[in-house]
Amino acid sequence: MTTNIQKEEISIAYASAVCAKSKASFDVSRRDEDGIDALIRKDGSIPSIIGVQLKSTTIKGVSGDFGKDNIETFTYPLKVKNYSDLIKPSTYPRILCLLILPEDHDEWLSQSAENLIIRKCMYYKELSGEPTSNNTETVSIEINKRDIFDAENLAQLFMKHSLKFTQNNSREGV
Repeated sequence: MTTNIQKEEISIAYASAVCAKSKASFDVSRRDEDGIDALIRKDGSIPSIIGVQLKSTTIKGVSGDFGKDNIETFTYPLKVKNYSDLIKPSTYPRILCLLILPEDHDEWLSQSAENLIIRKCMYYKELSGEPTSNNTETVSIEINKRDIFDAENLAQLFMKHSLKFTQNNSREGV
């Protein structure tokens, strides 16, 4: 297995665990035709879906003194094709989920009889409404370090989009 496939598999496990904690399903797509690697589904009074594009890198793959506590944001070079997929109009929100792993491969994951630990953190960024890019290779995506992909933030994303859905339908008389 290549290192990139290992990173991808760890990012799937991370996102899946967060979704399980949130009582949401995490359905990995068999084919990436529209830039979406997985769908998060949450039942409720308004069933909701969020499309996810998964990326993973090590600390050296981001810029902005990532390891320093006083730094609030960092940037990630996202391929233009992936950026374009995330900004295009959609019937459901789409987010980038970026797992940042330690440089040392041996520190990525550890397990014991007591716990399973994936080291570092996954962050998310919603890009809908962002402008198109004239770049040819990558677009620098600024991500706030507060935007951790965790159960609380996932619940807030679902709430935000279900409110948007409710407001749009009440204006349309649905």
